[in-house]
Amino acid sequence: SNLLFDVPVRESLLLLKEIYEMNNKEFEERVEKLSRMLGMEKLIDTPVRKLSFGQRMRAEILAVFLHKPKLVLLDEPTIGLDVVVAEEVRRFLKKINKEEKVTIILTTHNIHDVEKLCERTIVIKEGKIVWDGETKKLRKKLSYYKDVEAEVREVKSKDEEKKLFKKFKLEKKGNLIRGRIKQEEQVDFVLALLKSYWIVSLNLRDQSLEELIALLYMEEKNE
Repeated sequence: SNLLFDVPVRESLLLLKEIYEMNNKEFEERVEKLSRMLGMEKLIDTPVRKLSFGQRMRAEILAVFLHKPKLVLLDEPTIGLDVVVAEEVRRFLKKINKEEKVTIILTTHNIHDVEKLCERTIVIKEGKIVWDGETKKLRKKLSYYKDVEAEVREVKSKDEEKKLFKKFKLEKKGNLIRGRIKQEEQVDFVLALLKSYWIVSLNLRDQSLEELIALLYMEEKNE
């Protein structure tokens, strides 16, 4: 921690000001900007011990970026945070990265962090790099399947329905049909479904990045 537990956040920041040889004007402008971005304006003079965990994490992040670093390493920056605070932290990191061109490297098991923040992803398994490249290319490389969900009404053709379930791995519960199809099967699946049922709604969803990374681990295991 950069923060002293029993004194107000500002006192810890003043210590960092001296360590990084910041002048008074630079320091005050920086504290004002970062406090506003992190929603810390009313908490800057509060002792650290009186802050909630989420407030303390935001104060820690403020301290990290106080002196305009060129490179920041973050270890699980959203771990233990509630949904709202985690989203505030992500929003801040994205904005500060864009505005100040600071390089941010984060280690995380939270795939939402990766999807929302990272242009580049490195996947490590047992100390070995199994992927290093653009996050969007990782999705493109591994997007083999689509998860499908269809709400249907009555059957159009019993014969076509049999063909549909024989060709694709689907399960039907009431009026809902769910399954997973290959990317290249999308058109065939939709046509077969249209021949079999009157359709109320149809959703074809890409697999999550979490599922894709799991696939990457499996590929590595099988090689």
